[in-house]
Amino acid sequence: GYKIPGHIAVVSFHNSKSTLSGLFVSQIQIPSNEMGKRACQLMLDLMNGRVATKDVVLETTFEATNRCMLAPADKR
Repeated sequence: GYKIPGHIAVVSFHNSKSTLSGLFVSQIQIPSNEMGKRACQLMLDLMNGRVATKDVVLETTFEATNRCMLAPADKR
């Protein structure tokens, strides 16, 4: 009895496109090149006995589709 959109939103990472007709997918954009660079640097630091940073925070963006909205409260 759930409907997309309305009750459930579908979210993907990094420009994944929906192949289903009528399915609107919101996206979380991730900086994959920067993520790869940071991962390699962390690995090299560990291999060379340097203390690696435990936390790495990269900027992401969220792109909602125009139909990715919850139904009004009376229709939930």
